[in-house]
Amino acid sequence: MRPPKGDADAPPQQQQQQQQQQQQPQPRATPGGFGSFHSGDVEALIRLPPSQYTPPPPPLPLPRPDASALAGNPFGKAVRGQFLIDHAEWTFVNHGAFGGALAVAMDAAEAELFPHLDLVLMPNATTGLNVVISSLARGLGPGDCVYSLDIGYGSVKKMLAVACADSGAAHVTGSVALPVGSADDIVAVVEATLPRGAALAVFDAVTSNSALVLPLDRIIPICRQRGVPVLIDAAHAPGQLPLDIGALGADYLWLSAARGSALLWVARGRQAGIRPLVVSHGSTRGFLSDFIWTGCQDYSPLLSLPTVLAWWRAAGPGRARAYSHALLRAAAALLADRWGTRPLAPPELSGSMACVEVPAAAAAAVRRRRRLAEERAASDASSAAAAASAHPGAPSAAGPAAAAAAAASDAATAAASGCNASEQAAAAADADADAGPPTSADASLLQNALHHDYRIEVPVKFLAGRLWVRVSAAVYNEIGDYARLADAVLDVAGGGVQPPV
Repeated sequence: MRPPKGDADAPPQQQQQQQQQQQQPQPRATPGGFGSFHSGDVEALIRLPPSQYTPPPPPLPLPRPDASALAGNPFGKAVRGQFLIDHAEWTFVNHGAFGGALAVAMDAAEAELFPHLDLVLMPNATTGLNVVISSLARGLGPGDCVYSLDIGYGSVKKMLAVACADSGAAHVTGSVALPVGSADDIVAVVEATLPRGAALAVFDAVTSNSALVLPLDRIIPICRQRGVPVLIDAAHAPGQLPLDIGALGADYLWLSAARGSALLWVARGRQAGIRPLVVSHGSTRGFLSDFIWTGCQDYSPLLSLPTVLAWWRAAGPGRARAYSHALLRAAAALLADRWGTRPLAPPELSGSMACVEVPAAAAAAVRRRRRLAEERAASDASSAAAAASAHPGAPSAAGPAAAAAAAASDAATAAASGCNASEQAAAAADADADAGPPTSADASLLQNALHHDYRIEVPVKFLAGRLWVRVSAAVYNEIGDYARLADAVLDVAGGGVQPPV
C-alpha cells in the first residue's frame, strides 16, 4: 500500500486518526515554557508566534561565538583552536565521518529548542531513518516494493531489508557503476529501475562510501512522476550543500548536526502517518509532541543547536562552503597527481568529500606485510613444536624461547646451503599474490597503517575492486594536510613504515 500524497488521499484508518486529532480540543499554552508534566503543551508552545513566547532564562550564562572574530577572518589553521581535535598530533581529513565538535557547542545548553512546525529533533541518524521506514512499513504487504540505489548507506539497506522481510514487500535496487562519469549516469539508473507506485524511494544527498553528491533536483521529479514518496538521507548535506528543504520537494528528510543531535523534516501531508519509535506522554497530541518527549534522555546535544547555528552564521555558511569546496578540489587533484591515479567522480559530483584511488603499490605493500606476518607466526609455531619434540629433555624454564632458538639455528643452517628451485618458485608465486587485486581486508590494513604509524585519520574504501581514500575538506583543513597524506601512502607503497597487522 503506497503512503498517501496528502490528507485527502489517506487510507480510511489514517483519515479517521486525522479527524480525531482535529476534533480534540486545541491545546492551550500555559505559563512556564517547555518542561515536564506541569509545563505548557508542546504543540501550543511551538505554534505561538515569536512575539508571544518568551523562553525561560538558561540556568547558567551561555558561551556565545565572537562574530567579529569569525566574519571575514581566514579559515584553516586560524580556526583550528575552535574545534575539539588534537591538530598538533593528528592530520584529520575525515570530517565527513564524525566531524569535529565545536568547543563552544560543548559548553552550551540553551533552553529554547529549535521551533519549526515540520521539524522534530532526533538523537541520531539511525533513529530518524528508522522512524520513517518503520512507520511506512506498517502499510506494506506482498506486492508492494521499496527502492534504493546500491551506493546507499549500509544500515539503510538493512532497515529496508527488515521492513520487507516483516511485510512480504520487495526491495528493488538500482545499481550504479563506479567510477561515475557524470550525473547523467545516476539519473539513467533511476529512470531504468524505479518501479511506478513504489511505496518509498530512499536516496542520499551525499553518499557515504563513495562521497557522491546525487542530482536530487533531477531524481525527485522522476519519483513524483511515478507516484513514489521520497526519503532523503541528508547526513552529509549540512555544510556541504545549500539545502532548501521546501524547494527540494522531498517527503521526508533528516539532517544530523552535533553528535547526538539530528533533525527530521516531514512534509505536512505525511505527518499523520509517522510515529516515533518510543511512545510516551507526548503521544497523540500532534506530530511535534509525539517526538519531543520520548522518555528520559540527555538533551544537551539538542540544546546546543542554537549556539552551533550562531557560530556558523558568524563564520558565514556560504563562505565556509566555498572554502571547503575549493580545498577539496585542490586536494583531490594533488592526490591524483602525486599517486598517478584518479578521483572516483568528476568535481561537479563532489561537495566537501571525494574518493581518490590509492596506487596499486600501496595495496601490494600492505598485502605483503600481512602475508609475511602470517607466515612468520605459522613458522614460529611450527618451529616451537618441532624443537619441543626434538629436545624433550630441555629445561622447562627456557620454554618456547629456547625451542624457537634451536629451530632458528636449524633454519639458518639449511638456508646457508641455498634455495632450491621449488623455493624460488614459491617466492615468485608469493610476489604474484602480493601484486594481485586488492581486497576489503587491504583497505582496513592501509587505514590502520595511516592511523597508527602516520597519525592520519582518513577512511580507506574498497569500491569497484580498487582501494580509495575518502578525503574530507573542512574549514580547519589546509592543503598541507593532503600533501602529508600523499607522502604517507607513497611511503607505505615504497616499503617505509610497515602497516600493523
